[in-house]
Amino acid sequence: MAAVELPPRIRKQSIVENAEKARSDRDVLLQMGFSKLRAEKALASTGHQGVDIASNWLLSHLNDPTLDEVTPRDYIVYLCPTGPLLKQLQLFWYKSRAQTEWNLAHNYLPHITLCSFFKVPDNKVIEVARNIRVIADRMAAQMPQKLLLDYYNASNFIGIFLNKQNVPIMKQVINEFAAEAKKIGVDVEPHKKELHISLAYQFKSEHQKTLESLSKEIDLKSEAHWDLRLYSRDPRCKDKQVRRVRYKHKPQAPDELDLIHGDFIFADPADIEKSRDQWHLGTSWLTGLSGMVPLNYTECTSQTDMWTLHRSITMIGSDCGMSTLNGVQDGATPSSSHHHQTHVDKLMSEIPNNALYAKVNKVADHGACSRPSPQVHHGPRQIYIIRHGERMDFCFGRDWVLNCFDQSGDYIRKDLNMPKHLAKRVGGKHDFRHDSPLTTQGHHQAFVTGEAMHEKDIVISHVYSSPSLRCLQTATQILRGLKTSIPIRVEPCLFEWCGWYTNQMPKFLATPQEYIDYNINVDNTYKPYLPAKNLTTEESVVDLYSRSYHFTKQALHRHHADGENILIVGHAGSLEVCSRQLIGKTARSANDFHAIVRNVPYCGVAVCQEDKKSKWQLIESPILSFCHSDNKKLMPNLLEM
Repeated sequence: MAAVELPPRIRKQSIVENAEKARSDRDVLLQMGFSKLRAEKALASTGHQGVDIASNWLLSHLNDPTLDEVTPRDYIVYLCPTGPLLKQLQLFWYKSRAQTEWNLAHNYLPHITLCSFFKVPDNKVIEVARNIRVIADRMAAQMPQKLLLDYYNASNFIGIFLNKQNVPIMKQVINEFAAEAKKIGVDVEPHKKELHISLAYQFKSEHQKTLESLSKEIDLKSEAHWDLRLYSRDPRCKDKQVRRVRYKHKPQAPDELDLIHGDFIFADPADIEKSRDQWHLGTSWLTGLSGMVPLNYTECTSQTDMWTLHRSITMIGSDCGMSTLNGVQDGATPSSSHHHQTHVDKLMSEIPNNALYAKVNKVADHGACSRPSPQVHHGPRQIYIIRHGERMDFCFGRDWVLNCFDQSGDYIRKDLNMPKHLAKRVGGKHDFRHDSPLTTQGHHQAFVTGEAMHEKDIVISHVYSSPSLRCLQTATQILRGLKTSIPIRVEPCLFEWCGWYTNQMPKFLATPQEYIDYNINVDNTYKPYLPAKNLTTEESVVDLYSRSYHFTKQALHRHHADGENILIVGHAGSLEVCSRQLIGKTARSANDFHAIVRNVPYCGVAVCQEDKKSKWQLIESPILSFCHSDNKKLMPNLLEM
C-alpha cells in the first residue's frame, strides 16, 4: 500500500506564539546554565533572534564589566522610508559625505523620529515589540496611501518635513503606542518637534550651497513605503562616536583593545579630539571590553549601524501590514543597518562556542573567546605597484564596443571571456571605447594575485588606483583575494601616459551611482592629488615620470607615521614611473620607457622596500608570477575544411 501523505497545514503565527517562543528561548538559556538576568539581557541585545545568537553574544561578553548590571537598553520608534525614495536618500548620504564632510545627519539612517528614547526592562521587550503590531493593525484602515513631504532649508539645517495634512495620523500612531506601553509600566514620550527627516545639520557654513544643491536632487514624489520600526541601543553608546574596525590588532600593551575586523568601537568624541598620539579609549560593541584604540585602524560610521532592530511593520504602501520581528520583509529596500544586522549575525556566529553548554554563571578566568590572529604589518615598509588585468579592447579589439551593444545600448555577451554583465555608463557605450573594462580572465588574474598576497601574509593598509575602470576592477578583485574591504582611493595622478590619447581623454566613472553599479568601494572622503581635469594629451613622458613620482612620494609621506604598506594599481608604465626615481635613478628616455612598458604582463607586480636609512630599493616580488598562453577563438568552419 502506498504511503499516505499528511495534507499541508496552514499555520498562522500569532502574537501569543511569538511570546511563547521568547519564553522558550529564555528557558533554553536557563537550562544551559545562564542566569535569568544574563539570558534576558542577551535576548534583548540581539533582538530575540534565537538561542544560538543569544548564547554567542553571552560568550563574547563574558568579560564585559556591565554583564551582570541591570542596565535596560534605550529604545526608540522610527518611521522609515523604503523603496525608490530610500535609494535617493542613501545616494544623498553618499554624495554629501564625499563632497563635504561628516555632519550629524550621517549618524543615522534616513528616518522620521516619532518619540524620544525610552527604557524597557529586558523582560518586557517582547511585549513592547508586540505593541508595534497591535498599533499597526488598529490604525491600518486610517493610514493614507501616501505621505506628502515638504522640502525645508535653513542656515545649518536641511531637511524634509512631513506635510501638515499627514501629521495628525502619525501623531495618533505614536500616542496610541505610548498608551499601550504605559499599561505595562513603560513610559514613552511622543516627539514634540515637527516630524521630519534630517538631511544635514551642524555642518560648516562653506558646505551649505553644496548640500543644498545635492538635497534638491531628491524627488520628494518618489514612490515609498513607510515602515514603523522599533530599535534599541546599548545605553553606553549615548553621545558617543561610533567607529568601524578596518584592521585587526593584537594588543601590544596591557591597556590596548583587541580589535576584530568588522567590530564597532564607541568612544567619547572629546577623547578622540584631544588625543596627542592618535590613540584613544574605546569600547568594543562585540565584547563590551574597553581599551586603547589606534584611530587609523578604524573609520567613522553611523550610530544606527550598531543598533538592534526588534520589529518592522509596513504602515503605508502596497505591503501594508507586512511584519518581521528582526529584519525587513521580502521586497523592501533594506537600509544600511539591515545589511549590518546580517553582518552582525555572521560575526557572532563565528565566535568559538566550544564552551556553549558549560555552566557560565561566573566569569571565566581565561577570557571571553579566542580571537583570530590580527593582520598587523611588521618589518620594513613596502609599496606594491601592480598593473591591471587583461582588458577587453586588447583581447577582442577596439571594435568590441560596436559589436556588443544593441540599439538600446544594452550590453550583449559574445564570448565566455567577456563579463556576464556591464552596467551602463553615463555617456553610454562610447565611454568604454577609451576606458575598457576587464575580461573574465582579467578579473580572475586580479583575484588570484590578491589571493597569493594573502597566502604570503602580505598586509595592505592603503590602496590607490588609477581612475581607469580596468584598474578599479583590478583593485577590487585584488582586495577580494586579500580578504579585506579597504576603500579604494581614486587618484588621477596614476593614469597612464596621456600621449597615447591623441583625440580625447577617457571619460572615467564619475558619479557615486556608477561606482555602486560596478561594486567598487571607493573612499568618499579622499581628495585627489591631481584632479582628472588637469590631465592633458600634450604631456610628455618626462611629465608622466614627474607626476607619478611626486604622487608616490606624497602618498609615502602621508602614511609615514603608521609605517604601513601601500598598494598602487595602475598601468604597465606605473611599475616603472612610480618606482624609478623613488629608488634614486633618473627618468628614462621615451624610447626606453616604451620598451619597458611592452614587457610588463597583466597583473605584473613591482615591490619597493624601505631600508633602515629610509632609502627605497626594488626587491623581488614575494608572490609567484602568473604566466599563461594565448587562447584563440575556434572558427566554426575550421573542421569542415
